[in-house]
Amino acid sequence: MSDPCARLVIVAFQSGAHLQTCLDRLAAQTRADFEVVIVNNQCPDNCTQTLTLPDDRFCLVDAPDNLGFAGGSNFGAAGAKTDWVVTVNPDAWPEPDWLENLIQASFDYPDASMLSSTLLKSDAPDIVDGFGDAYSIFGIAWRGGHNSSTAALPVTDMEVFGPCGAAAAYRRDVFEQLGGFDPAYFCYLEDVDLAIRIQRQGGLCIQVRNAEVLHYGSGSTGKESDFQYFQTYKNNLRMIIKTAPLLLLPLQLTAYGLSQTYILFRNRKNRGASARIKGLKEGLSGVAQAFRDRSDAQAQATQGALRFARRIAWRRVHVRKLTILCWPALPKR
Repeated sequence: MSDPCARLVIVAFQSGAHLQTCLDRLAAQTRADFEVVIVNNQCPDNCTQTLTLPDDRFCLVDAPDNLGFAGGSNFGAAGAKTDWVVTVNPDAWPEPDWLENLIQASFDYPDASMLSSTLLKSDAPDIVDGFGDAYSIFGIAWRGGHNSSTAALPVTDMEVFGPCGAAAAYRRDVFEQLGGFDPAYFCYLEDVDLAIRIQRQGGLCIQVRNAEVLHYGSGSTGKESDFQYFQTYKNNLRMIIKTAPLLLLPLQLTAYGLSQTYILFRNRKNRGASARIKGLKEGLSGVAQAFRDRSDAQAQATQGALRFARRIAWRRVHVRKLTILCWPALPKR
């Protein structure tokens, strides 16, 4: 086999049968020049012990501890020599031509630093799970078009803010230069944080329309679980403080505070209410560290507030409706 074009990193934790399904789908890809590193993130179940690795392109490595998605992905990507690092969740099951379409897009759009997969609901493939990640002045991120019909999707490649980490491709040199995912997040929002940092360097993300992946969603942590709410609220404030351009930081913090006050009040009797509060308290306790880490993140930024402002949502309706935010992709060369 020729040198691999991409290293695919799968972080396994309580992944059950999803993990084997993922590996089998990868083994069936029409493009075969890739390598796969499966990170056993101190799995409490036996999902890595019962695996059947399809061939020698696949290897299993043990993390020294439960590093979360962020640290586990960095661990699996370490030492890669490929042009691209691709994160794949165990509950993300690519269609046979997924990787072929991603790599073709990397040649079609040579200025792209990130490539985003089209995520479809695993149990209803005519429903969108995510068409790129979107981000707002309120500090809220979402998967574009979540729960909408695929009939409403653009028919061509588009530019989006960033890719969902469930099936995201990053140029390896950019990924390494920025230090990969921030391990302080553990999991949730680390992919948005990295997309912001790449955007602040002038990087682009191409949403590859035909790179389709069936996504179960939260297969390891549980859908709308207390853990998910806690981690998201813990990380959200850190992300804003660390990554926002200075001119937008006061506005974004204000918008975040007002929007979260409303959201927390509205959901005070709903599932996950206490986990949200606990996560927010944990995030507030980390504000000083977030400001200390901000200096390094801002030192890497080469683009000002105006470019960033043009790539985020400013209207509440976009957040409420989980609108797809996309722009025409760069002309193919």
